[in-house]
Amino acid sequence: MLIDIRIRRCLNVQYTNIKIAEVGKVFSENMDIVFCIFKGNEYYANLDWTGLYMLSSQEKLMENIDTRSDREWVNGLRMDEIEKFFCKYQDATVLLEKPEKWFKEIWTANREEVCAPVNRIDFSIYMKLRQKGIKAYIINVPAEVKNVYGPFCKLMLTERWIKGSKDIIRSEIESNLKRITDLSCEEYFAEVLDKFPNRRQNKQLGDENIERTIFLIGPCIVTGYSPSESYIAEILNSLLEKYNILYKIIKINSAYFPNEIMEYNICQNDIVIFLGTGLSYKDYDLTEDYEQYDGIKNLCTSSTLHTSKAGCKLIAEAIMREIIIPNNDTVNIINDNQVLSVAEKGQLQVDTEYEIKMYLKRLKIPKYMRFGNNGAIVMNANPYTIGHRQLVEYASSNVDRLFIFVVEEDASFFSFKERFEMVLQGTKDIKNAIVVGSGNFIISNKTFYDYFTKEIDKGKKIDASKDVLIFAKYIAPYLNIKRRFVGTEPTDRITEQYNEQMKKLLPNYGCELIEIPRFRVGNELISGKTVRKAILENNIDYLYNLLPVTSYEFIKNNLEILQEREVGTRSNQNAFLTDRLLWILEIVDFINKEQNIIIYGVGNDTIQLLKLLNKEVIEKIIYVDGKAETSEITFSGKKVLPPYKLMEMYRNHYIIILSSKHYKEIYYKCLDLGFEKSHIKYNPYDLYNNCKLDI
Repeated sequence: MLIDIRIRRCLNVQYTNIKIAEVGKVFSENMDIVFCIFKGNEYYANLDWTGLYMLSSQEKLMENIDTRSDREWVNGLRMDEIEKFFCKYQDATVLLEKPEKWFKEIWTANREEVCAPVNRIDFSIYMKLRQKGIKAYIINVPAEVKNVYGPFCKLMLTERWIKGSKDIIRSEIESNLKRITDLSCEEYFAEVLDKFPNRRQNKQLGDENIERTIFLIGPCIVTGYSPSESYIAEILNSLLEKYNILYKIIKINSAYFPNEIMEYNICQNDIVIFLGTGLSYKDYDLTEDYEQYDGIKNLCTSSTLHTSKAGCKLIAEAIMREIIIPNNDTVNIINDNQVLSVAEKGQLQVDTEYEIKMYLKRLKIPKYMRFGNNGAIVMNANPYTIGHRQLVEYASSNVDRLFIFVVEEDASFFSFKERFEMVLQGTKDIKNAIVVGSGNFIISNKTFYDYFTKEIDKGKKIDASKDVLIFAKYIAPYLNIKRRFVGTEPTDRITEQYNEQMKKLLPNYGCELIEIPRFRVGNELISGKTVRKAILENNIDYLYNLLPVTSYEFIKNNLEILQEREVGTRSNQNAFLTDRLLWILEIVDFINKEQNIIIYGVGNDTIQLLKLLNKEVIEKIIYVDGKAETSEITFSGKKVLPPYKLMEMYRNHYIIILSSKHYKEIYYKCLDLGFEKSHIKYNPYDLYNNCKLDI
């Protein structure tokens, strides 16, 4: 799960006063609000946009508040507690402090839906296609329209909760609808809003037997999730039929899965069209088309990407005029089946890519350690045996650095914490070995579920291509891993298949699989299974021959506990954090550990961050602000110092710059004062979100 944290404007309301129309009106102006709902003086529940979305009546709203909203909070930044909340409440907004009626803002943690910005075009994919000779085009939809046919309301007409509303919101919608459609309100709901799910599922239009394809890549205006009774692909398909031009259309969602285009064979006469808004580079710009439009209906509703039927028609006609017809005039029928880009399965969605990048960031491997000819071993180490040790010794002697990934999924006899510690202690003397956790993307339930059921279904045919491709395309290049080392698997059919798939796939990405024979004691193969059997049979002498000293001592000291252990699937639900939350966790941890702390800046960011610290930690902090040069300032009960006092009195302190607006200027000022770079930390994120609403 991906979690973000931010400060959100807090609106406090009584349970008896909650009305769907009033709540909807607030969210139509600003979605980054959280309602704290009280019964008398007692906090009862909270509600944000995700809790309101898809609700269609006052009754549904109250049912949601009574049955699904969380009624608790976390005092401080406790990630373990936050994860428990999200396991219990799927769409929760977790409050990090006890709500009080006088609060105007509050720290919240949310599941974060990761998607590409609506205006984003993956330029690297576009260039890759162009370099292969594929007809690929970028079309820019203007971000703003400077005529009367531009956005006419803040309401997103795609939201279903408006269907049951009978008040001012409903009447406003009904009057606005006339600007984009001749349908009545009820007809519009039935013909447009109720058909959204089917629109999104219908990925292909036109005769599937037609060999030529138009790949249409974009956000809601492409997928059909826009407030129009006819959307771009439908209109474009009708125009193709009208002009008797033979193409089928495949829609691709650029907001969640822009890489999907690489999963198709793309041929000589196929056309790939990227749609975005406010783009710096484009092959065709529709700004002039929008500005010169003089039809009856508006082109869009709340934004230019929420196109009406008129807007969809304008875009489809421009695509036909500028791209389809000119290409059709020069088409070479003989080359219909000539593949220029071969389908590459296993492409990842935006949220998965983001989580992988955050995982790599959390490894905290310095750049200099990623240079060279590096290698990798992935091991469950259940437990760490002399067979693992032999593999590590061999691999480490053949690479500059050896990254040992210990499987984090807690579905084994030994916990991840125990296995990681055994590997760490058992490789301490190998200087070029670096032990790290595998995250959710190397042999995990998410990527290779069959690995954890191999004792039950040993003969199963597996597909571990996703696991291998993630390693090959993302993890190996980041750490410059050229070789992955494994032991042969003569008895484990599941792992043997995994190794075979690595042999086929890894070389395509510049990574070689190296197999070495499994270590034996006498005629017996060393495996985790034989060790676990010896533990249960209390065979200490036999264990001594199977384990390095470090693993042996741990198991001997915990033998009674291990013999009573019952193994179930303890799924490890790692919380993947956004950049902002990762920074907050790091800075809070740093302030808690260090004694000599100066916070530069006493604005809203500092006020909010102090809420995550306990009183003892706050007492040690010294405050500095440029405003203290001209007047005396106190903050949190302490005198705020001017910057020039820093080097006189606090030369060995760490400076934390909490001004997200001026952190660059302050950073260079601290350097000018003589502070070392290693003693300066700064906040590039806007922790405090200013909202338009007055409370």
